[in-house]
Amino acid sequence: MSIVRFVAVGLLVAGNAALGAAADDVQAEWNRLNEAARITNHQATPETVAAARRALDFAVANQKALGPGVLGTSWHNFGQVSYAAGNLPEARAAYEKALPLVEQAYGAQSPHLSIALNSMAIVEIGAQHYGAAEEYARRALGIARALDPTAPQVAEFSNTLAWALFNMQQFAEAAELYAAAIKLLEPISDPKSPELTMLRRQLEIAKAGIPSANTTASVKMAVKADTHDAFIAKIATLARQRDEAGLLDCFDEQTRKQQEADIRQVLEQKVYKFFADSTGVAPYDQVTNAAAADGRTGLWHYGFVETKKHKLQPFQLAIIDGSAGPRLLYIDTGSCVAGRHPKVGPCK
Repeated sequence: MSIVRFVAVGLLVAGNAALGAAADDVQAEWNRLNEAARITNHQATPETVAAARRALDFAVANQKALGPGVLGTSWHNFGQVSYAAGNLPEARAAYEKALPLVEQAYGAQSPHLSIALNSMAIVEIGAQHYGAAEEYARRALGIARALDPTAPQVAEFSNTLAWALFNMQQFAEAAELYAAAIKLLEPISDPKSPELTMLRRQLEIAKAGIPSANTTASVKMAVKADTHDAFIAKIATLARQRDEAGLLDCFDEQTRKQQEADIRQVLEQKVYKFFADSTGVAPYDQVTNAAAADGRTGLWHYGFVETKKHKLQPFQLAIIDGSAGPRLLYIDTGSCVAGRHPKVGPCK
């Protein structure tokens, strides 16, 4: 059994307009610092995290000149970078700072606030706080619909809310939201786009309503897969940095003890080269069940990275969940697995 997932992602709030009497040079310096903190494909390097911290520190130090809009934007952007780096607690703390400031500066029905609310919902989904995620996502979607019910952001925020409801097994409403997102995207998207393909698959699962045995298994698999996203982003970042110690720490302890020499060889011969050219993990994958030799269970993830030339390249990971959180059992790169990888890019 396998499921295809479309991973919800947030948007970076643009914060180029300061409220109040900010000096031009102060605003210009913040703009420069903020631009340096932009992330690619929702994945952050240590340099990006450091740049976001510099922009935030500058905004805090100059908040009287820059105003709550820029300060709130800085907190939000730091949350985005923290989330992309796999640090969910830091992302949540940053968004908690951002939300009241963004609302104060732009208003309770502003697009800026809807984006920040959706970002918080995504973090709560990652932390498996689905009730909180639902509240943030509903508010974000309500604002977006009021502003423009046909905007692409309505589809994005519908997907976020549907994913929270899906995880709580509220399939009927989740199906309605997936269907609405598909209806909005179809006129403006390639009919075979990965986003539409995966939304349609999620709609099929959600439509089951009271789940059958197969659907129950799919839902459990999807919930578990959702908790692995930050871990996969971390693996990609460590591989791009050639951080052998960090990657070895990501492996299951028993697997590492038995296969460390082989793991080091795979890292050196394949993994580092594969991720060196990547800019981020693509926001969709397919998952199936995985099992360790001792009977412990986990998931296979069949996903993609996007390269600097904007091409997709496939990878596969086996991840097991233990008391210390998710851990790697296996990693391979560069090859499509027929019937497992989503039919996009080189795996069509």
